[in-house]
Amino acid sequence: MEQKHTLEENGYYAQVTDQLIENIGYQMIRRNWSMKTLADKADLPYETVKHLMAGKIGRPSFISILKIANALECSLDDLAGRNNPALEALRRLADHADGMYQIFAEVEHLLYPNFMMQRENNK
Repeated sequence: MEQKHTLEENGYYAQVTDQLIENIGYQMIRRNWSMKTLADKADLPYETVKHLMAGKIGRPSFISILKIANALECSLDDLAGRNNPALEALRRLADHADGMYQIFAEVEHLLYPNFMMQRENNK
């Protein structure tokens, strides 16, 4: 007999909530905001924000998360971890890696003869 696994059994909601908490915390740190500041700007009770950030709310309401995203001026995708700033920066760097390699090669080509002459003169 085939067993069906619910999202709850797989811990999906716990993972999503943990990711939300982590990313909300990251956004708060970037802005140097306290939980009280976030609660005020999101127009949420302080206790709601405190319980959410402590992991005591297993499945926060969509409205609460939307208010928090608006207060933090970020998207729901940002809070869900779909847009990771560090990964985006690495992707942009990787996109330009070939161009940067070419620039470094040209600089090395230009500087290498001068470097070798200085090295010979210092002997």
